Amino acid sequence: MLRSTKLILCLLFFFTSLSTALAQEESAEDSREAQYRALMSDQFAGEPDIRAVQEDAIRYVSAEPSRVQSWFTRARWAAVAPRRMQFRLDRDFRENRNATSKESIVVSGRTDIDDDALWQFLVEWDLSNLVFNPDSVRLSRQAIDMAELREDVLNAVTKIFFERRAVKVELSLNSPDDFSQFVRKRMRLDELTADLDALTGGQFSERIRSGNRN
Repeated sequence: MLRSTKLILCLLFFFTSLSTALAQEESAEDSREAQYRALMSDQFAGEPDIRAVQEDAIRYVSAEPSRVQSWFTRARWAAVAPRRMQFRLDRDFRENRNATSKESIVVSGRTDIDDDALWQFLVEWDLSNLVFNPDSVRLSRQAIDMAELREDVLNAVTKIFFERRAVKVELSLNSPDDFSQFVRKRMRLDELTADLDALTGGQFSERIRSGNRN
């Protein structure tokens, strides 16, 4: 009986210690996460987030998904649009004169004017495009090329964006004592900023100057 009681007390102590340790570890993780968020807010409060920079880059190279969708929409409308439209107007202008004479003297006369107009409007459709539109094949290839371009741009922007943030945080938290090393880090930060400007048409620095207003 005594042995069982000791075993129960040991198990209770073990689980209590384990729960306390897990709670402390979780509290430490929450504290580190709070510190991280505070650091990000302090360092990059006036800068655009990754989503805004990605959208600027995609817009700069004209690779928005909505652009591809508009291509296919216009292609569908083009299939039902008339192939040929023709407008024609024919006019027939005639003048009829009637006169009554007596003893070689015209005593009365009448002039009739006929002005006839014929309107023609011709519309011609090519209904074969409703079954298969050849433009859809070309647009599909262009859509694939644009998707690959968009992926390349997003990968490049994302990599440069977070590398720039890492360099800036390192300069803030662990600035080199050696001036030459500081200069190299600072120039690297400027280089990464210039890369983001090149990929966004200057919108990255413009957003920073304007306080990150959309």
